[in-house]
Amino acid sequence: MAEPSAEDIRKFRLAGERQNFEYRKIEILPGGVGLLQVNGFYPAEYVREIVAGAAGFLSHTDAVILDFRQNHGGMVDGPLLLQSYFFKEMTHISDSYNRAENTTRQFWTMPVVPGPSLANKDLYILTSHGTFSAPEAFAYDMQALKRAKIVGEVTGGGAHGTKPYRLSEHFIASIPFNRGINPITHTDYEGVGVKPDVEVPAKDALLTAHILALRGILARTTNESDRKAELEKLIQDLEAKLKSGIVEE
Repeated sequence: MAEPSAEDIRKFRLAGERQNFEYRKIEILPGGVGLLQVNGFYPAEYVREIVAGAAGFLSHTDAVILDFRQNHGGMVDGPLLLQSYFFKEMTHISDSYNRAENTTRQFWTMPVVPGPSLANKDLYILTSHGTFSAPEAFAYDMQALKRAKIVGEVTGGGAHGTKPYRLSEHFIASIPFNRGINPITHTDYEGVGVKPDVEVPAKDALLTAHILALRGILARTTNESDRKAELEKLIQDLEAKLKSGIVEE
């Protein structure tokens, strides 16, 4: 396949801009829990300002939930930029082995990111069966590093990168050329997906993660009786909501 032209790249970026590069939703949930919904990953250079702004918005929360339930893939450095906000020091995230070239490339978090760090926040990642490729890698590597808890469904299992090869005027074959190697597990999630720490239907994942986050905050709250009472009441209400089947927040 030919390399994309300058016009192809311009159109690709413009289409992304019109979707805010798939950064779809950000809010503060009751109890001081931040929520960021990302439905796709574009190159880091496209989204630096968006991610920095999101980090600033989330900087005063006590925990963060990343919603990848509708995220089906994207560029490698897009996830890496977002991951970098959740570490205090440069961290070895993953490796990629290229079979044709017999080379291995390492991926590390970025030493400096714009905006405030989120390294001290508890982190929860929401997944669905449709979560695929780049967001799977994000979740898998953060889980292996014990930096995040995954809540939701087992993901799609697309860990191997592919390249398109034109077979004829009307047919293209997408053939794997590399595989991920996590530095902790020494493997990847190809064909099996990422198994959540807390497995629940995707529709229940946000409410479940919100409750987990609040329990974590409550466990750290020792000298504020009013705050403890507020959190206990909120957890009780959310658990009743989850039990009743009313899951929209």
